[in-house]
Amino acid sequence: MPIFKAVYKKMSKLWYPQAVTIGSPVSMDELCKQIAMMTTVSTPDAKAAIEAMGMVMGGFMNSGRSVQVDGLDTFYYTCTSKGQGVSTADEVSAKQIAGTRVRFVPESSRKGNTIKRTLISEDLVWTNIKEISTLDGTGVTSSFTGITCGATGQTNGHLKRGAIAFANGNGIECKDATGEGFGKGYLRNEFEVDEELEIRLSTNDSLVFVVPIDLAEGNYTLRIETYIGTNGKLQTEPRTIEYPSPLVLE
Repeated sequence: MPIFKAVYKKMSKLWYPQAVTIGSPVSMDELCKQIAMMTTVSTPDAKAAIEAMGMVMGGFMNSGRSVQVDGLDTFYYTCTSKGQGVSTADEVSAKQIAGTRVRFVPESSRKGNTIKRTLISEDLVWTNIKEISTLDGTGVTSSFTGITCGATGQTNGHLKRGAIAFANGNGIECKDATGEGFGKGYLRNEFEVDEELEIRLSTNDSLVFVVPIDLAEGNYTLRIETYIGTNGKLQTEPRTIEYPSPLVLE
């Protein structure tokens, strides 16, 4: 759920959307936990690999090469020389370089006239910041905005049984009455029968759970019960949040 705000441009005297970020940046611990859930490596191993990756990439780029990473794509150095121009090519030297920058070209693929970039979700939905009550990501209302199957990477609501699923949204933190443990999550079938979920991680804007491996194929509704209110505070009675469209188990 990327966020935008309205910005007035004096030159055109018109209003335009401008992307903004909310809350604090995703921490290394959060990133590594998610990677560990989607792979066979542990959280410490994921952290060690990411930290080593930065040093290794810097070493290669320092030797004059670009670095291509599957799923991300290409990183390379550029240099700046503001106000350091000279009259002839023979006079050009490293002394003119005022700064070094890392550039990134995201991975993309073409289908017909459409270019798809790996880091941009297919079901991306922009949300106006006016619909969010505070900058900590707690919204006036709670809602799911997307879901990804960890086994296939699909974002169209199709889930593999036994796979890890990653749901995102706003105000979807799932906690029990103590505020310490996870609340309850269910997949409800067409006969109104609920199958309780194993929740692995829950924050204000994400929910990670295991899709039961023994469920029959078909359409299901994702529901969670949480004691966290829309103001982000613990309340005395639970409330229910439901995914807006059916999920398909395969």
